[in-house]
Formats: sequence, structure tokens, C-alpha cells
Amino acid sequence: MYHIIQWNNKYIIVADGDNKCFKIINLENEKIKDIGKQHTDLVRCIKKIYHPKYGESLLSAARDKTIKLWSIN
Repeated sequence: MYHIIQWNNKYIIVADGDNKCFKIINLENEKIKDIGKQHTDLVRCIKKIYHPKYGESLLSAARDKTIKLWSIN
């Protein structure tokens, strides 16, 4: 695990570099959801941001030199 952020009081998000994905951990029911292998190399960093169009969003950056924007809106 490379990077951990607390999204809110209910969720923690973890960069799982070796599996080229990140995981969303629900603290209330202790379930873990993998967000599939969207990168082709190690996921090194995740960051919560506020995007003017999409609102609360997540950036993921990998060693494959890609940065991806994730949003639920």
C-alpha cells in the first residue's frame, strides 16, 4: 500500500500499487471494493481534490506516467 487518504467519516481510500489499482474501504461495514486495474504500472499516489465541474474527485497517479481523474458525478 502506497498512499492512504480518509475520504470522509465513512470511507478510506488506499493506493494498492502492486495491483495497479486502489481500494475503497467502508469503515461502517468493513467491506473493501477494488477499483480495477486502470493503470498499467504501480499506483503511487492518490489525492482528494475539488474539481469545479465534478465536485469532490480523486486523482490517481502511477509510475506509467498517467494521472486519472475519478468522480461519481
